[in-house]
Amino acid sequence: MNLLQAWKKNIQEIKWKIVNHNRFEFQNSFLDKKITTLTDFFHPEDLYFEESNVPHKYSLTDPSSIWLIYLLSQKNLGSFELILSICNVIDFFKTKDPEYLKSKLLSKNGRIDKRSFREAFFEVWLNYRLIKQGVYVELKQCYRNEKNQESEGFDSIFNFQNRTYVIECVKLKSWHEEILKLTYSMLQELRSRHEKINKFSKPHFKTFYIYANPTTNVKNGGKEFDDHLKKYFDNRKNKNTYNSKTSIF
Repeated sequence: MNLLQAWKKNIQEIKWKIVNHNRFEFQNSFLDKKITTLTDFFHPEDLYFEESNVPHKYSLTDPSSIWLIYLLSQKNLGSFELILSICNVIDFFKTKDPEYLKSKLLSKNGRIDKRSFREAFFEVWLNYRLIKQGVYVELKQCYRNEKNQESEGFDSIFNFQNRTYVIECVKLKSWHEEILKLTYSMLQELRSRHEKINKFSKPHFKTFYIYANPTTNVKNGGKEFDDHLKKYFDNRKNKNTYNSKTSIF
């Protein structure tokens, strides 16, 4: 299945189903540029799907298996916007730091790592957004290269108002079910607090959150974060308390 041509056809179908179908993102010339971005960066086999030639666990209906293929196969604006975000990030870093982009999104053989591509893209997108907002990100410290030979690097390290910040991204879905329930409760609490502060606007919750835990020990930051989460969720479960020193954006 040629997913890129099918994707273009799907978008052309979508534009007639919504009111604002004249927006420039739906024009053939714009879509062709995005297709070029994808074909120039990704391996051809990562943009092609044939159910008979892939393991049964991979499916066009399962976003966790082959995320890029899943997005390209969908007929909705959300998936379309995500594809545009992927293209924007690729176009930006191909000029800014192409080695960072390849190191984060592709494996050594130039193919997508199906298990980690979605999470890796979030890390790259995060740095993309920081840089676009005028924040200086030390990209050379975010992947293994000549200047950073000892480790894979931080997910993000940046300077803001004369202070250095380090970000490590963690998937909460890897926690036990009871932890996920508590996380949902935590988000509901945030919604309630927002409504009390601003009664004239509804909180807009996106599909991702940054849970920030300040630390003065970068090398031990991972363990500190794990310990902090455990302590936080234990407190939520036993005392229903909220740690105001932790920030969620």
